[in-house]
Amino acid sequence: RVGITFVHEVREKTGLSAADVARAYSISREVFDVRSLYDAIEGLDNVVPAALQIAMLTECGRLIERASVWFLRQAAQPLDIAHEIATYRDGVKEITEHLLPLLSQGNADTVRDRTAKLVADGVPEDLALRAASLPFLMPACDIVRIAHGAGQPVLDIARVYFAIGTRFGFDWLRAAAARLPSDNAWDKLAVSAIVDDLYGHQSELTARVVEGTEELSAPDTVIEHWAAARRSLVSRTDQLLAELQTLSTLDLAMLAVANRQLRAMVDS
Repeated sequence: RVGITFVHEVREKTGLSAADVARAYSISREVFDVRSLYDAIEGLDNVVPAALQIAMLTECGRLIERASVWFLRQAAQPLDIAHEIATYRDGVKEITEHLLPLLSQGNADTVRDRTAKLVADGVPEDLALRAASLPFLMPACDIVRIAHGAGQPVLDIARVYFAIGTRFGFDWLRAAAARLPSDNAWDKLAVSAIVDDLYGHQSELTARVVEGTEELSAPDTVIEHWAAARRSLVSRTDQLLAELQTLSTLDLAMLAVANRQLRAMVDS
């Protein structure tokens, strides 16, 4: 269901064996409850156009691929399937069930618009919402890992994570990267690497922002408290992002510069 190139592509990104990839797939499928999603989508045979089913299944595949790579990079190898599922499933479920209020207004509107379009095409509303939410569940395992490390509720960490995505332009930069033309395999790999970096920077920044902080009920206040102690680097980052946002399109070089500046800010 994830496509015939799945194992090859994950091995290319991680350098690990097919057996390792199979374990990561099994974990990801259970953590994100993708089996029930596949069944619901396939249950729409002769109800919605096949192309729409394929599009939803493809989105599921993207999430599973990213999650599989995440487990192969972040968890101890060889993967303990039962342990990883037990560690992450409940937290990911909590994020999934409360996703819309966690997102920025713009991203929440995107999910609502996608949901409405799927419903208009004949997809049941609950399934439409799940399918429309998939791209925003990519960082769920990072959020759960940070929450466990910080001893904080998953949803509190999620609020800070998504607020950081808005405050420092991570959401906007990933969207810009998705619009870049990939004329060849090297361009595709370069864009994918930058997107991976942006997710990584956002995760690291979230962990640093919440470190030693007990009260997370006001994410924007927590973020600005962190930023105030690094005014110079944060100002340079804000200036660069403001300049980029005046442009109609970005290219790979611009994304690389933004990526490097964000890395410097996170490391400060």
